[in-house]
Amino acid sequence: MQFNEVGLLNQESWKVVFYEGQPVGTIWITPDFRVIASDFNTYQDIGGPIQDVLNTINPQALNSIHGAFVSQASFDLYMLHIPTGGLNSTPDTICVYNLRTKKWSIWQPTDLISASLFNINSLGVPQWLFAASTSPGPIYIWDQTTKTDRTGTAPVQYPVTIRTSWLNMGDETLLKALNQQIAYTGDTALTLLIEGAFIDNNFINSPLIVFSTTAARVGPLGGYLFYPLAGSASRHYWYRFTWTSPASAASVVLAGYNTECIPMLRV
Repeated sequence: MQFNEVGLLNQESWKVVFYEGQPVGTIWITPDFRVIASDFNTYQDIGGPIQDVLNTINPQALNSIHGAFVSQASFDLYMLHIPTGGLNSTPDTICVYNLRTKKWSIWQPTDLISASLFNINSLGVPQWLFAASTSPGPIYIWDQTTKTDRTGTAPVQYPVTIRTSWLNMGDETLLKALNQQIAYTGDTALTLLIEGAFIDNNFINSPLIVFSTTAARVGPLGGYLFYPLAGSASRHYWYRFTWTSPASAASVVLAGYNTECIPMLRV
């Protein structure tokens, strides 16, 4: 043990990670489902933002958990493959940590992933490889230029979900009303769901629906997509936004958004 009170779930999750070609430490998962990052001197828990996902790991399939480091151009990523729920014995979910932005993303590919490998071929091209558990167990590659899973072998399109954390809009003591939101997207079918919260219990168990799942409209001046929120019951302290893109070939799901928020009352 290098650090006190920090265990290692299995050796396959422990990976040396790099930032722009330089080794910057290691990342691994612990027996109590925390993700730890170390710079070879100190360590910290970086898995807090996705702890709800980590808590769904199937305890009967811990040996299938494995990690991988991948790098290409502007990407330096640690990919933690985990089986979730009580049925999957092979990883169905990938927790992807971007070492440059310090942000997590959750990937759920069409196939279960039994193994993964980062390789650089003879031409110097990085390859993010993984083996699918489906018979006969094909080997696939992650490719940022494609918009389907299983490209070349019965392609499958997939939906994309983007969710913010709970946002206080700059002041958690103010009740705020929402007027409109502009979405910068290439997907005209992109939908928005808005949830609100007054008390702590709303964050976890009972978020309040402020704006039901609705597709964007063309703005009154044209040229952009927007969601009219003035008629919604928005009078909360915190808000959470969830955008969903259906299975499509949109290359830009959400490049950014702009929400008009109006302070109402301080309580």
